[in-house]
Amino acid sequence: MVSYIFVGTNRQKALEEINKITEQLQISRLDQVNLELELSDKPATSIGIAEIKKLLQKIYLKPLQSPNKAIIIKDAQALTPEAQNALLKVIEEPPVNTYIYFLSNNLYSILPTLQSRCSIIYLENELSNFNNTSIQVPKSIGDKLVVAEKYSRQKSTAITFLQELLMSYHQKLHEENNPFQLIEKIRKIDKCLKLLQTTNVNTRLTLEHVLLYEEAGE
Repeated sequence: MVSYIFVGTNRQKALEEINKITEQLQISRLDQVNLELELSDKPATSIGIAEIKKLLQKIYLKPLQSPNKAIIIKDAQALTPEAQNALLKVIEEPPVNTYIYFLSNNLYSILPTLQSRCSIIYLENELSNFNNTSIQVPKSIGDKLVVAEKYSRQKSTAITFLQELLMSYHQKLHEENNPFQLIEKIRKIDKCLKLLQTTNVNTRLTLEHVLLYEEAGE
C-alpha cells in the first residue's frame, strides 16, 4: 500500500511530515503533484471529478528527476464522492514508484471504500482524543510469539491489541526525525488490522506476522 491519509486540523504539520517522507524517498519538488482547493475571489468549496481527471493524466507520467513521484491532495475533505470514486482504481493499482498522500481535517469526509485502501496517519493534535497508550513490544522472537499466542485467543482481543499498538506508533511518529521506517510499520499493522476486521484470516498467524515484521524492521 503506497497511499496514506493524514488526518488533522494542522495542515502545516501534515505538510512537514509529508516533506520528511518525500525527502527519504528522494522525490524532488519537480516530481510532486499537488491538488488543493482553488483560491480566488470566489474560493472553491469542493474538488470534483473534472479536477481528478486532470490529476489522473499527470499521475501516469514518469518522474522527471527522481526515482519516485508523489501525489499530494491537500484538501481531501473537499473531494466529492464522485471524485473519490474516480480515484479508487489508481489507489488500488498505482503507477510504479508513485506515492499518494491525502490531507484531511475530517476523516469522516473520506468514503470508507477509499479509507480501506489507504494507511491512516493521525496527526499529533488528533491524538488527544485517545488514551495515552504506550505498548512495549518484546525484543526476542520467543517473547513475541508468546505475546501473539496470548492476544490471539479471542479475535476481539487481537483487534484491540493492534489498535493500541497502532495508536502507540502514531504517538511516536511525531518524535521521529526520520519517520519513514515507522510509517512502514504503521502501514503493516494497519493492513493486518483491516484483515482481522473484515476477513476470517488466522488471528494468531496475523499477530505473529506483525510482531515478527517488527524484528525484521529493527
